[in-house]
Amino acid sequence: MTRERPKFSAICFDCDGTLTRIEGIDELARRSGQEDAIAPLTAAAMEGSLSLEEVYAKRLAVVRPDRDALAWLGQRYV
Repeated sequence: MTRERPKFSAICFDCDGTLTRIEGIDELARRSGQEDAIAPLTAAAMEGSLSLEEVYAKRLAVVRPDRDALAWLGQRYV
């Protein structure tokens, strides 16, 4: 009997807002008072006028989370 090798060594899922009740970037934006700057970027991605890669980078550049913010967000997920 020959074992077939798996086609993938890992699978990644984007669970933010899908398997959780929160969207991490929105929570970080609220925490830092940047909600109004993040919303139009998210809308632009949904409309297709910005690529997902661009919107991810731009939102992180606006929010600029530090270690404390990420630890806080981790607790929000729990």
